[in-house]
Amino acid sequence: MIPNANQTSYKASSSGNYSVKTTNGTGCSSAISANVTIQASLIPTIPIVTVDKQLFCAGDVGNLSSSNATGNQWYKDGQVIVGATLQTYKALTTGTYTVRSSSSVVCISPFSMGTVITVNPVPLTPNIVADGKLKICKDENRKLSVSLAQGNTIQWFKNNILITGAITESILVNETGTYTSKISNASGCISNVSNAVLVEVVCTTAIMMPDVFTPNGDGYNDKVFAIIPGLKYLRTFEVYNRFGNKVFNTADASIGWDGTFKGKPQPSEAYIWVIEGVDGKGEIVKKTGTISLIR
Repeated sequence: MIPNANQTSYKASSSGNYSVKTTNGTGCSSAISANVTIQASLIPTIPIVTVDKQLFCAGDVGNLSSSNATGNQWYKDGQVIVGATLQTYKALTTGTYTVRSSSSVVCISPFSMGTVITVNPVPLTPNIVADGKLKICKDENRKLSVSLAQGNTIQWFKNNILITGAITESILVNETGTYTSKISNASGCISNVSNAVLVEVVCTTAIMMPDVFTPNGDGYNDKVFAIIPGLKYLRTFEVYNRFGNKVFNTADASIGWDGTFKGKPQPSEAYIWVIEGVDGKGEIVKKTGTISLIR
């Protein structure tokens, strides 16, 4: 008999077989009712959450762990994370994470303390753009550039080795190598490596001319051009006859002398040429020599 349990209802708080009988005003009692079995289970303890890191960059994870080994359900910002029922959870996005634990008879613990995870964005992968052809001559420079957002910083690499002091959005290179870059933001998150740009030094800066040319109309060696590998541009290409008269002049490297002066073929003899160009450093390069015109 349960003392003082004489109301029409009873709140059972412990496990057991419960039954009831009634007694009328004359003291006559009914038969005892069938048993009702109550099984009470303890509410699981409130889980304690531990985490290896709460602040990290996108692509990394925060490993959350509940102090309760079983019956866990994880939540983000108060919403159930579907399928997140293990003792551990890998957080990938910013939010407040909690967990509740349930027993085998679905007694559910209160929520754990919230664990705040902050995931910082990673800068966009930089794209290197060159200001010209990637095959250059010695003493010629090539400018490599990326777009750099305000507040971000950059580091350049050559053949996967850090280039000391190369922290501007544009650099000038004049050596053979594969160039890449990475960008960091104020949170310390680093981008993926950029596209790789191969710059090759394939020639030496020079001014060259053949010894002979034959402007005879056969379609071969009929014109002579200023040959200026490695120079940024031609300043002048001049030809003089043996009397010192200028018979040809151009500042366009694509235009050659055809052996005429004012539309008249010039005689077979030696001519003096003068060529000036500007190299990659902006310095003037000059050379003179002779060429023989043979018809």
